[in-house]
Amino acid sequence: MEKTSKVTRLISSLHPLVLIFSLIFLAAVLTHLIPAGEFERAADPNTGRTIVVSGTFHRVDAVPATFASFMTSINNGIINSASIIAFLFLVGGAFGIVNSTGAISSLMIWFVSKVKSEKGQTLLIILLIAFFEICAGTFGMALESLVFVPFLIALMVRMGYDPLVGVAIPVIGCNIGYGAAYINPFSLGIAQGIAGLPFTSGAGVRIALMLIYLGISSFFIIKYANRVKEDPSASLCDRGSYEPPKSDGLSQATFTSAHKRVLVIFIASIALLIYGTSFLNFWMAQCATVFLVMGILSGVADKKSPNEIAGEFVSGVKEMVLPCLLVGFATAINSVLSSGKILDSIVYYMALPLKDFSPLVCAPLMAIVQTCVNFFISSGSAQAVVMMPLMVPISDLLGVNRQVAVLAYQIGDGLSNMFWITGMQMLISIGIAKVSYINWLKFAAKIFLSNLVVGMIVLSIAQAMNWGPF
Repeated sequence: MEKTSKVTRLISSLHPLVLIFSLIFLAAVLTHLIPAGEFERAADPNTGRTIVVSGTFHRVDAVPATFASFMTSINNGIINSASIIAFLFLVGGAFGIVNSTGAISSLMIWFVSKVKSEKGQTLLIILLIAFFEICAGTFGMALESLVFVPFLIALMVRMGYDPLVGVAIPVIGCNIGYGAAYINPFSLGIAQGIAGLPFTSGAGVRIALMLIYLGISSFFIIKYANRVKEDPSASLCDRGSYEPPKSDGLSQATFTSAHKRVLVIFIASIALLIYGTSFLNFWMAQCATVFLVMGILSGVADKKSPNEIAGEFVSGVKEMVLPCLLVGFATAINSVLSSGKILDSIVYYMALPLKDFSPLVCAPLMAIVQTCVNFFISSGSAQAVVMMPLMVPISDLLGVNRQVAVLAYQIGDGLSNMFWITGMQMLISIGIAKVSYINWLKFAAKIFLSNLVVGMIVLSIAQAMNWGPF
């Protein structure tokens, strides 16, 4: 036990970049051990998307990683993550300006002054989790939730909790939303299309599962939050990473006219973001532009000079350097696996054992396979494009309902993003909160596993009921 404890402490003490660098090295080693292979890909005549052609996996010449390609993968990972990194830099800079106005701090103090009772604070946490779950389940909020992380960290610390609670609300909320999304076009829409199912079919079961996820997740988050509030030493955050609030400062909320102007701009920007992603096909470039304009207008509303706005923008960008590096390093893992031509091999060999099980057993096992694949392909839409062309014929052969197969994909894709180190939203959020990945796992593992088990049970029940259509 003592040796195990020492190993755990050693891993916990590792800088996150060291941890991810080790995984990149492991991926490079795997290119020497796993046979190279590829699927053929073709354009879907109905959607125009490039999809995997089922039954076309074949061996190809191995391209094992060399020392040079291993080291170059980090540069490639950063380049391949350029759109995400640009998004984070612009969002970070924008919030650097907004935070410098003091409007958010005043709003935090006001919230705490209005929600003083334990029941009120508990209800607020549940409502916030539900908000992110609904946003993810409908218009696919994921990285967009990062704009709320500083806001939520400040709010939770003001309420007597710690930064981890502020991170858990959007991360857990969004991932359980993806895990049973009922109209998310980026995950469910693509998967249902490939499976030949109506987009909104099966919504009733998915909404019911989302409510169960919400109950389980809220229980664990609130339990941890209350424990930290009673005993701050129980916090899993790094010591010195935050200062618990002083009780005598909670009644000093003063809203100046400038604060009110900034908050109006902030709320209008979030509303535009939600509307744009839902109806105007906003993607990262458009969302980043909204936040950049929000930051500049907030600085103007606070009567800052152009030089002051620029200075606060740079300060905000500096806070995003580590999260951006984490994204680039994490993407390098996929770069090594792809260039070594073993990514398709990993997917193929993971899906292969499913053919040996009955439908009632195969249905929940599909969620396990999708969970494992999600370590390597963390994008929900990318995983749908790669996996559903494989899972649909497998489900047909084994007698597994296609609607069940789609839900198995959703469960594996959505829930595990709160667990795997390649989950971008989680990785960036804990970086902002200065929470180590190992400490995050100590907190999130129970939530992830509990929701996963419930999801697998629902899959078996749905298969037994022949949940449809087909």
